Amino acid sequence: MVAVTVAVALTGCPGLGDTVPEPENVEVTPPAVELEVGGTERFRAEVLPTGVPQGVAWTVEPSYAGIITDDGLLTLTDAAARAVVTVRATATDGSGVSGTATVNVVAPSRPAPDGVVVTPSDTEMSVGGTQSFLAAVSPAGSFQAVEWSVEPPSAGVISAFGVLGTLRLTGAVAGDTVIVRATAEGHPTVSGTAKVTIPEPLENNALEYGF
Repeated sequence: MVAVTVAVALTGCPGLGDTVPEPENVEVTPPAVELEVGGTERFRAEVLPTGVPQGVAWTVEPSYAGIITDDGLLTLTDAAARAVVTVRATATDGSGVSGTATVNVVAPSRPAPDGVVVTPSDTEMSVGGTQSFLAAVSPAGSFQAVEWSVEPPSAGVISAFGVLGTLRLTGAVAGDTVIVRATAEGHPTVSGTAKVTIPEPLENNALEYGF
């Protein structure tokens, strides 16, 4: 009888001698995006090196900034306004290896302003008096910031708090007409005005008519 020895190489059979590589990194694409509030973006993850399990768990940091599905679809919430958001994909094999992408949250696009309405549009004030004015920039959805001014500048000073401007007459005299102007911020040719009249004192009016 002849004894025959057969050698079988096990290195080519998965699980029989092969060493499964450990995850080293998770690559998230796209690596950086810009989104408006309410916007969506789909992210993809690849666990490296090649040959490792590809399962990942998706999370958003901070958690209130968005919702992400198991397949990487992100939707930003209203709370994400003007924030920097991180999307993270973590390998689910227990290694803790993860990768991230950055989401820059940008202000939603707004229509360009084409007009400003100031109210009250026509009023009377006494010398030394004060009056508040309100500005509204059109069309709807336009950025509402305005810059307030007085014409002539020597007639008074105006303090601004956003769309509210308060005029105090300091240099105007009876009989003057003063213009209050609200100009859309960043758009010097778009403005609205209000007219302020400083009436003559009543005693002067009475003398004029012989009373």
